[in-house]
Amino acid sequence: MAEAHGNCSLCLEFSSEDYWQRFPLTEEQREEVEKGVKELGMVFDACKNGLDPLEREVREVFWKIMSCQTEGRELLNRRNTSG
Repeated sequence: MAEAHGNCSLCLEFSSEDYWQRFPLTEEQREEVEKGVKELGMVFDACKNGLDPLEREVREVFWKIMSCQTEGRELLNRRNTSG
């Protein structure tokens, strides 16, 4: 997700007027770049919408693993202290 956020930041920077004043382009070149930036923004949105549910699932699995690991340690500690 950090990469996606970075891409979004780049899209915002590319769309700012200040950015384009630093790199003089012909009107045709500028329109082409602006179109590409908009397309990149749409791809970013699609990826983000697709990754959000996956990210939740990964977090759930992570917490299940951590819970099982903690439970296993507790069982081992009980076994070692009782026997």
